[in-house]
Amino acid sequence: MITNDVAEFEKKFRSLPVSRPCVPKAVFMVGADAFGISPYAAKDNSYIDPDQSTNIELASRQARTVAQQMAQLGVPVIQFPGLKGMPDAVFPNNVFAPLGTRLLIGSMRHPDRKLEAQRQDIRDFFAHACGMDIREMSADGTAELTGVYVVDRGRGAGFCGMTDRVTDSGLHWMHEEFDSHLSFQFDLRPTEYHTNVIMSILASRAVVINPAAFVDPGAADAIMRCYADRVIELSDDETTGFAGNCIAVTERDVMMSLQGYESLTDTNRRRFAELDFAIHAIDVSEIEKAGGSVRCMIGEVY
Repeated sequence: MITNDVAEFEKKFRSLPVSRPCVPKAVFMVGADAFGISPYAAKDNSYIDPDQSTNIELASRQARTVAQQMAQLGVPVIQFPGLKGMPDAVFPNNVFAPLGTRLLIGSMRHPDRKLEAQRQDIRDFFAHACGMDIREMSADGTAELTGVYVVDRGRGAGFCGMTDRVTDSGLHWMHEEFDSHLSFQFDLRPTEYHTNVIMSILASRAVVINPAAFVDPGAADAIMRCYADRVIELSDDETTGFAGNCIAVTERDVMMSLQGYESLTDTNRRRFAELDFAIHAIDVSEIEKAGGSVRCMIGEVY
């Protein structure tokens, strides 16, 4: 079911059991070898200051630190190099989604990201080394995967904030390819570009969410009601700091940028602990100049 009706969404969501894996069995990352600020992304990503300079060496060190932290938490990490002409490649979750026996490949809005989707090394690894079938979204629509489509993996429920980075046809394709029982469609305010900046589902147990980023407050309220007392509600300041761009890499471990952690109120830091999540904060300030943060850097393998 795909719906934008609040009552219909709530009724269906409450019927869904947690019956699938809630956290990834492994992750994949792309290095920051060719990192920079995409001139295309700078036009529709309000989190980017296009006048900033970037340091590839520093960005690469920060990306390696994220991978090392992941390994220390016991999560296998598959790594690919960054390639020339792909400044946003360090954010691979928008382009590739390995899921079961399939590698989903999104349809990207901007030319440099379309180039990423053609990477033969990533396609070959998952197709040949992992035996996955390639499932590619048609160029007739746009679907930037788990950037726009935040998934409660355990329940098979997707949350899709509609922006220029996703079309109706893209949502329908993701609903089918992620094997979703339910997809909730809602509009985000014009300053937002990806849903995973303003909300995150943590191991199917809790939601991190900024209600102010929704055009319809009722849609945000419905999501928060569904997670009841397992809600971490963010302010705009916390969202701007990328606190919403966090990810549960195990059932108890959440990774977030240092800026995101520092932006959290004391109350919200306590909320993570009360919900039995440990935050692992990593400095990715150089990478954040490109308009994404830790969650964007981590591609999940389910």
